[in-house]
Amino acid sequence: MTIIGRWFSPENSEPPGKPASTPADPATTQTPEVPSPAAAEPPIPNPQQPALQEILREIADKGPNPSLPILQKMCESWIQNKVVSEKNLRMTLASLAPKAKERFIGHLLVESGLIIEEEILYALAKICRIPIYNLSQYEINLKALPLVTHDQAYEKEILPVDFLGKILTIAVTNPFTDLSFLTEKKLNIRKILCPRHELRANLDVYYPPEMETAVIPAPVPPPPAHPPVTPAPFREAMQEKGAAPASKTLDAIFAAWSHVGNGAQAVLARKVHPDEIEFYVKGAVQK
Repeated sequence: MTIIGRWFSPENSEPPGKPASTPADPATTQTPEVPSPAAAEPPIPNPQQPALQEILREIADKGPNPSLPILQKMCESWIQNKVVSEKNLRMTLASLAPKAKERFIGHLLVESGLIIEEEILYALAKICRIPIYNLSQYEINLKALPLVTHDQAYEKEILPVDFLGKILTIAVTNPFTDLSFLTEKKLNIRKILCPRHELRANLDVYYPPEMETAVIPAPVPPPPAHPPVTPAPFREAMQEKGAAPASKTLDAIFAAWSHVGNGAQAVLARKVHPDEIEFYVKGAVQK
């Protein structure tokens, strides 16, 4: 125990058989300088990788794309929600910028696999305040279809879904699609967002590729016209039903037809169906 203590005592820290080390002189010892984090030089930007702002400025207002502020809000939303990293978004947008002159950047991002379509729609709905609908649960008004031609529907990827008064509701996948051809018709346009695959499926139904116009179901033919009802046959019909003198029941029957105006005039003007006459005749007979 004594020997071990001597080996590692402060006076002799070296094992036996080795010379003790000479203590260093503090005056002659130089400590290497370590640069502080504040003094570190900023990274040199790569001139081959433009900033995100410059890429968005190149895409904004080109073709069917939104303005710069809207593009910035969309990208900020994706980055803040950790949908995509800023680096990957910047690199992908830089490669897609030439194609964005003719196509919507949202569609291009989905096709690249960087962002799913739901994230594109959610960002557009929040920023542009446009609702998202599922077309499979939307009842399409067939009166709206003729307002958009076959070529316009496929070229712009739009589907008219409702028409009321001067308000035309259009389903779109890109709310920045040019619809000036509709505003020229003095229509008020209301846009709704929908997934792209749903819109294409409905286009194939209502605008088949082999047809140039929308498919409109044939109108239902009107019922066959009935011969005019005159007072003489009317009284004869009542007498055949075993009624009392016809004049006593006419007032009751005409009163029942007061919802179409004067009873006698309604009959003569063919506003009352003969079956309805028979119905009220039977009621009068029973009374």
